[in-house]
Amino acid sequence: MNTDSKSDLLFQTIQSRILSGSLTPGSLLLEQQVAEEFYVGRQTARETLKRLCQEHYLKSFPRKGYLVTGITPEECRQIQCLRYQLESYAIRLAASQASLQSLKKLDVLLHETDSSSDPRQTANYRFHMALSELSENPYLVSTLRPLLLDVCRYAITPLYGGTLPRTDSCHCLILTALKDRDADLACRYLKDDLGLTTEIL
Repeated sequence: MNTDSKSDLLFQTIQSRILSGSLTPGSLLLEQQVAEEFYVGRQTARETLKRLCQEHYLKSFPRKGYLVTGITPEECRQIQCLRYQLESYAIRLAASQASLQSLKKLDVLLHETDSSSDPRQTANYRFHMALSELSENPYLVSTLRPLLLDVCRYAITPLYGGTLPRTDSCHCLILTALKDRDADLACRYLKDDLGLTTEIL
C-alpha cells in the first residue's frame, strides 16, 4: 500500500472513531502512538493528523499532541444556519428540475430505520445528502457533507449535552412539498427540521 493510501485509510479510521464517539472531545492523540498503533511511519501519521486539524476534528498543541475537538451549542447553531442557506438552494433547484422518479429515493429513505452507530448511516444524514444531490450541483453536495458530519458530532457529544430530535415528520412534509413543486413551503419545513427561527436567518 502506498503512502497516500495509508494516509487516506488512517484519516478515515480516526475520523470514524471521532464520529462514532469512541474518540471523545478532549482525547489526546500522540503522533508516535498513532504511528505505532496503525503501523505507519511518523511522517504519514503527522500528515494525517494535520489533515484532521484542517478539517476541525483535531487541534494541534506543539510538543504536546493533538486534541479531539467538540462542537458547542453555538457552533451547532451557526452550522445549522449555513446548512439552511445551502439546503434551501438545493430545494429550489430540486423543486424546479427533479423528476418524480428521483424523488422516490427520498420516499424510500423515509421508511428506513437506523441500524448503525455510524452517523453517516443514519436516516437523517442519508435524507439530507440525498436532498442535496437532487440539486445536481456537486459543489453544493461536497460543501454540505462536512457540515452534516459536524452536526452528527454535536449530537453524540456528551461534553455539551448535544441532542438533536428526530425530525422524520419534517422530512415527510419537505418531500410532499417538493412533489407539489412548492419550494417556499419545503424551505419552511426545512427551517423547522433544522430547529431554526425566522429571526436568526
